[in-house]
Amino acid sequence: MNEGALSRVDAIYFTLATMTTTGFGDIQSRTGGCRAIVSVQMILGFFFIGWAVTASVTRFSGEAMR
Repeated sequence: MNEGALSRVDAIYFTLATMTTTGFGDIQSRTGGCRAIVSVQMILGFFFIGWAVTASVTRFSGEAMR
């Protein structure tokens, strides 16, 4: 593997950090294991926000129709 090449875990981590707008701030996970854990956390956070928005819209649109 090339010295500067990213592993698959690195690539997934940086893709998720960009897509979830987490960013590349001052605190970064440095090892592959940490990046895998943070990647799972970002995915779960992404789904949680989607669930919360859907539940809120469903609740408030149902109340508006009554």
